[in-house]
Amino acid sequence: MSGSLGQPYRLTAVQLATLGAIRTFLRRYGRSPSLRELAAHLGIGLSALVHRLNNLEAKGLIARRGAFSIRLISKS
Repeated sequence: MSGSLGQPYRLTAVQLATLGAIRTFLRRYGRSPSLRELAAHLGIGLSALVHRLNNLEAKGLIARRGAFSIRLISKS
């Protein structure tokens, strides 16, 4: 995966766990998790989750719209 100007960046273990939880929820339920569902699954508070999601969105790995729409963006 790469960041700005094509420079590679690494995902932290926390970011990988968050992406994995989103993928698992999508696969299991066929829809995006709500912020509360995802926070509960990860065992963290809503503000910590929003911080994580903001970082993933800034890296172009997810796109969000409202509380239920978290879309994974393929980075091929």
